[in-house]
Amino acid sequence: MSKSTPKFYSMTGYGQVEKQAGELGISIEIKSVNSRYLDLNLKYPNEYSFLELDLRNLLKQRLQRGRVDVFIRRTSSQSNTKPQINLELFKNYWEAIQGVFKNLNVDSKQLDVTQLSTFILNQNDLFSNKSKVDISEEEKALITEVLTEALNQLLESRSIEGEALIRVVSQHHENLKNIWKIIEVQRSSLVASLAQDLLVKIKNLFLQLDFTSERMEQEVAWRIERSDITEEINRIAVHLASLEAELKGASSGKKIEFLAQELGREFNTISSKVPSAEIQTAVVSAKLEIEKIREQSFNIE
Repeated sequence: MSKSTPKFYSMTGYGQVEKQAGELGISIEIKSVNSRYLDLNLKYPNEYSFLELDLRNLLKQRLQRGRVDVFIRRTSSQSNTKPQINLELFKNYWEAIQGVFKNLNVDSKQLDVTQLSTFILNQNDLFSNKSKVDISEEEKALITEVLTEALNQLLESRSIEGEALIRVVSQHHENLKNIWKIIEVQRSSLVASLAQDLLVKIKNLFLQLDFTSERMEQEVAWRIERSDITEEINRIAVHLASLEAELKGASSGKKIEFLAQELGREFNTISSKVPSAEIQTAVVSAKLEIEKIREQSFNIE
C-alpha cells in the first residue's frame, strides 16, 4: 500500500456553511490569515456564550497557527420578541444626569431632552427581551455540525494554497542546491589559487624582512586555514538535506524558517572568509533564494 502524500497547509483560507433545521437557521463563516501563533476570535449571539469553550476546543484540534475569525449567526422565526425598556433604570439615569448638572450649578431647563434621551437609550443594559432563548441539545448539535463543515472548507482551501507554497519553496531549494554545487566545485581551485597569491605576496614581504622559507610556509598555511570553508560547505549540505526531508514530509513553517536561518548563517560565514568574486556572487544569489524561502515559510502553518 502506497503512503498518502503529506498535506501542507497555508494559514490563509475561508469556509462558510449555512444550515436550516425547521424554523432555526445557523450560519458560520471562518476566515484565517497569517500569524505566528493560533489566535482565535469568535463572534456569536449572546445566547451561545456558554458554548465558547467547546467551540474553541474544536478549532484547536484542527488548527495550529494563524489568526482565525469565526462569525456565527442564528435566525429563528420564534426569536422576534420585542425589546423591553427598563423604565426604572431609565429614570435612574435621568435623575443621575440631572444631579450632575445641579452640582455644576447648570439650569436643568438648558438640557436638550432629545440628546439626553438618546444618550441614555444607548446604554447596553437598558434593554431586555421578554423571553429568554433556550438552546436545545439539537441546536447545540447543529452548531457543531455547521462549524465542523465550515472548518473542513477552511482546511481544504488552506491545503490547496499550502501545496502551491511548498512547490515554490521546493524550487528555491533546488536553486540553492545548484548554487551550493558551484561553490563546492570552486572550493578546490580556490585553495590552490589562494595559496599561489599568498606565496607571491608574502614572499615579496618576507624578502624585505629577511624571514626564513619555513616561516613563510607557516604563514601561508595559517592564512589558507583561515579561509577554508570546508566546514561551512558540509554544514550547508546537511541543512539542505534536512530541508528536502521537511519538504517531503509533513513539515511546519517554523521548521522551514529555522533551516533557512541556519543556511543564511553558513553562507554569511563563507562570504566573510572568501574574497573570491565568483563565490561572492554565488553567495549573493544563495541569500536571495534563502530570503524567498523564509518569506514563504511565514505563510505555512
